[in-house]
Amino acid sequence: MVLCPEEGTTRLHKKSNQDPFVAQLQSNIRDSDGQKFAPFGARSKPALVPRASACGANVVPLDIRDYRGIVAYDPSEFLITARAGTPIADLQALLARHGQYLPFDPLFVADSATLGGTIASGISGPDRLLYGGIRDFIMEIAMLDGLGSFVRGGGKVVKNAAGFDTPKLMVGSYGRLGVILEATLKVFPVPQGWATVIFDNSSLDLAVSRSQQILSRPLPIAGMDINTECQLVIRLAAPASSLRAVAERIENLVGLKSRILIDGEHSQYRKERIDWLESAPKEGESLIRVAMTPNHVLRLYGLLNAFHIRSYLFCSAGCTAWIRMPDLELERFSMELGQLALSGIVVRSQANALALGDLSWQQMATRIQHAADPNGRFMGW
Repeated sequence: MVLCPEEGTTRLHKKSNQDPFVAQLQSNIRDSDGQKFAPFGARSKPALVPRASACGANVVPLDIRDYRGIVAYDPSEFLITARAGTPIADLQALLARHGQYLPFDPLFVADSATLGGTIASGISGPDRLLYGGIRDFIMEIAMLDGLGSFVRGGGKVVKNAAGFDTPKLMVGSYGRLGVILEATLKVFPVPQGWATVIFDNSSLDLAVSRSQQILSRPLPIAGMDINTECQLVIRLAAPASSLRAVAERIENLVGLKSRILIDGEHSQYRKERIDWLESAPKEGESLIRVAMTPNHVLRLYGLLNAFHIRSYLFCSAGCTAWIRMPDLELERFSMELGQLALSGIVVRSQANALALGDLSWQQMATRIQHAADPNGRFMGW
């Protein structure tokens, strides 16, 4: 890697569409004879790319891991561009040297999660509340569509309304719309300090009510979880000197004393939560993500109790639930989830399952896929 001090920019590669790797991918897609392709990276989220045995012998995996490297990084512009196979850990290491970070809190970094896979999965971490999810930070993307054409969408400017918003479309596309090759992300300065504030609650209903009360105020909240003990766990990101004062403001708002963890105590507590979320499922177990609103928390909680599920975490102030459950229960759980008009995605599992619950969204997703991939080169829903 060659650093150019005069520009503050790191450049490692030529333009992506001039690369032999891309040319070979284009040839494969254009010349395929009834085959369907499934791009993947490090398989840190293996259920999102079902095995070929579950989808038919004509499914061809496209390994993108070798297409990696930082293309450009300008700390003064708070932008970083990298190839899709680049591990998120590499981006974080480079950003950290300049006091910057990825505010959408990427997950599965220890399992070599790649930039392309992170975008395609659309998964952000529990500390995304302060600035937003990955969709809010992707500025530009380069990809191959179903015709094998090289497409570049978006731009390296914050205010850009020119053309179709291809970068946002590829977030959560699960490899169904094309092969992500390269992306430019907006980055932010690392917060000066972090703290965790923990409130005990007598009921889940009370925890949800307090979470909405706190969110209604302009506070530097990076994450807000409700765990199986009905504890409301709030993570703050702010100047170190103001963290305790902000925590005390929240206590006064709620009218309840809390446990305040700062510095090392905060880091240890958060690590334990992230380790639970990122650890590989046990044999015969799946990790599921359910998208919802705070109004659904109590109803989903009732469903989890009915299935005797005790391993879950409500994140993002009740907008996301992470659940660990036996594979044998997936089909029945999916039907009950659909009755609540909720949708889920199996993220890590050995079972042949992807989408759960309400699948009405797949109708529109299929129409979009047909537009981007008229010849059906990529796996369908």
